[in-house]
Amino acid sequence: MSLSKDDIAIIGLDLSMPGCRNQEEVWRFLSAGQVSKGQFPGQRLKQSGLSGNGELYMEGSYFPAIDQFDHKYYHIAQKSAEYMDPNQRLTLLSATRALNDSGCLESIRGTRTGVYGSVNTTQQYQYQLQLQALGLTPDLLGMLNSTIASRINYIFDLKGPAVMTDTACSSSLVSVIQAADELRRGATDYAVIVSSNLYIKPGEKADKLVDILAADATTKAFDERSTGTSIGEGVCSVILKRRGDAERDGNYIYGLIKGYAVNNDGHTVNMSSPNPLAQEGLIEEAWSPFADQLDRLAFIESHGTGTAVGDSIEFESLTPFFLEHGVNRQSVALTACKSNFGHLDVASGLFSLIKSVMSLERGVLLPHPNFRIPNSEIDFEHSVFFIPDKSSPLRRCSLAGVSSFGMTGTNAHVILEGYEGAGERKVKPLEMRLRPYWFPLDRNSFAVSHPLQRLETEHTLCVQFPLGMQHCWEIREHVFGSSHLMVGTAIFEILAQGLQTTAYGLEAFNIRNLHILAPLSTCEEALKINVVIDKLTLRGTVSYTAAGEFRNWLQFELVPRAGRQAEGLAGGLIQDMGLEELEELEVTSQVGDGQGGGLQVSGRWETVDRLWVSAERDRALVKLKAPSGYEREFSLYSFYPSLLDPAFNALNRMAVPGEILFPWLWSEIDFSTGALSGSEFYSDLRIREKTSDNIGNIILSLDITLYDSIGRAVISVRNYKVKNALNTGGEPRGDYFKQEYYVETVFKEQEEPQVPLLIMHRSLQRRLAPDGPVHYFENISELQQLLRLQQRSRGYFYGTSPTTMKPL
Repeated sequence: MSLSKDDIAIIGLDLSMPGCRNQEEVWRFLSAGQVSKGQFPGQRLKQSGLSGNGELYMEGSYFPAIDQFDHKYYHIAQKSAEYMDPNQRLTLLSATRALNDSGCLESIRGTRTGVYGSVNTTQQYQYQLQLQALGLTPDLLGMLNSTIASRINYIFDLKGPAVMTDTACSSSLVSVIQAADELRRGATDYAVIVSSNLYIKPGEKADKLVDILAADATTKAFDERSTGTSIGEGVCSVILKRRGDAERDGNYIYGLIKGYAVNNDGHTVNMSSPNPLAQEGLIEEAWSPFADQLDRLAFIESHGTGTAVGDSIEFESLTPFFLEHGVNRQSVALTACKSNFGHLDVASGLFSLIKSVMSLERGVLLPHPNFRIPNSEIDFEHSVFFIPDKSSPLRRCSLAGVSSFGMTGTNAHVILEGYEGAGERKVKPLEMRLRPYWFPLDRNSFAVSHPLQRLETEHTLCVQFPLGMQHCWEIREHVFGSSHLMVGTAIFEILAQGLQTTAYGLEAFNIRNLHILAPLSTCEEALKINVVIDKLTLRGTVSYTAAGEFRNWLQFELVPRAGRQAEGLAGGLIQDMGLEELEELEVTSQVGDGQGGGLQVSGRWETVDRLWVSAERDRALVKLKAPSGYEREFSLYSFYPSLLDPAFNALNRMAVPGEILFPWLWSEIDFSTGALSGSEFYSDLRIREKTSDNIGNIILSLDITLYDSIGRAVISVRNYKVKNALNTGGEPRGDYFKQEYYVETVFKEQEEPQVPLLIMHRSLQRRLAPDGPVHYFENISELQQLLRLQQRSRGYFYGTSPTTMKPL
């Protein structure tokens, strides 16, 4: 073992890898030559609100969870911890464990300790985008990249620099060199180097934006079969101290940093192309001071990405210096931990260093997995290197080199030496209680989060709602047969959110003739809902687009409230609702397929607390509440759809057993408020009539009043119509979801005369005063759209002048 006042001691370390919680588990994994690979965990997809399952995303070495933390241990507010960038949480945990491993967790407070961090900033940005998409505004310090290092200084009262480094793949090894330089200069007394590589949003297989990824998601460094590198996650830390100080203080020493070098490729064919001359110069600069000790060189832990060009250039750059200085052929092992855990990006260099120092400390050369056929572009026979296929003993105080090359050209190499006569390890159990911390997904599916979602002209107000199946439970968790069906009562929240802050909000308007034209049913991952209101007629339409297809959903009319409100109960008490005339029934769960045959819902529909019905089953009183576990989400809504669903439909199945009745028409809806307040409500449902159309479809007409908990009427509905959609036996009718059938048959009232519907050019708007509803158009595209919408209406078409009137 050579002595030098410039030696830097590694006195503590920590690492967490997928499937391995600590250094002992990682060591066993590496010793067995195992390879970590799998799908992106489904729970993490769900946690981040990403669509699909793990099969859609690039395979790799992924943590099952990245949300573990203990806010109380660090005296951080729980909400701040939940919103905090997971890189920040996990690097803080890792640094704490490494400090504890060094025995300096308490004594390091107030010292001149520098913290040097690195994280995957691209994925860090993805986390910020997810929060923005959900309309969440976390604490700024929980998101800033610079806070990752600075928070460690803050928590442990460290007085040295807090530095974040980004040189792409070489970031963490460059951090080691920065820290060692500061220690050698005497600017600091300790150094904490921490790095994490986490994937918030993994790449989708269909995109494959990076062409260096292996087709089989496995890195086979220096092997002919390799098709590229693979994705890996990991979090690791080391604690550094000057060797003399560590020996004086009796610190346990894992190994020594003897030397290092860092350079850049400069100008190359393109910025991401490796420069063999720069890499060769790096090795010469780092190893020249140790040219007389090369007989102790045991292995080089290479950058080893598994790419055809990268591996061959690295090998060619390593070989000349050692051959020129008399190193025997095939006497030095060449290894690459990317073949075990994939490419850890910014954290790869630090993981390579930790793997190497564990080998030196334990005196064992680790096997290199996935090496069967040597890369034909690499001349192993005439080089100093061989690929180890099994574990073998190392001499004490051996030397090793660690390389890490950044995609943007910054290259780093560190020389390590095994240490003999290590001090005593002083590790105490950490009093932590780890549990999941993640930003809440509680959100309003229809919140208007961007001003461009609303477009207002002189005559028209348009509101667009871009929705994703994973973010919109109102359709994702409301399933009829094999299709996702937007719950009809979602329209109240859509209008409440879309029209608020405009002159047409529900606090100033009631609704008339809210008519579902066709079901909003889709299995597509993304859709857009469009609300269009004609300011002159106050008539509105709601359509949606999915998979490039435009479809109409419903239409309605707005009428000014003019001070009118729904009436309340005289006494304001539940006793005034006539309970003595009703029988209370046991409330059963509606989750899953409990609503009969083809309809399935989630726990968000557990909103019925108590239920009373009349003997004739023509009246029901329902006590409603916010669903358990969703109280916070409930508070974000003006009209929670799964509460209004039973508020309007609780009587349907009792009045018509064995059938599922779907909303069709709300003739009159009066509001006393623009948003429900409180978490308990009562709905009084009364059947006006029960009829059927000429093909046997059952139609129920109801009057409904929704009261708040003290008996004030908040919504009053008159002549609400529902219609069945099932064949005998409870199976969904195959043609129910066809728009043509829905418009032509299901929604064509037989018992009432239909009001002619007019389609008119905008130029005639002030010249004619037609009776009945009118749709105006300005161009052929709008006309075609209106004709598709009203293809079965008994209406008339007005061209550019009254003389062109033609019956449709």
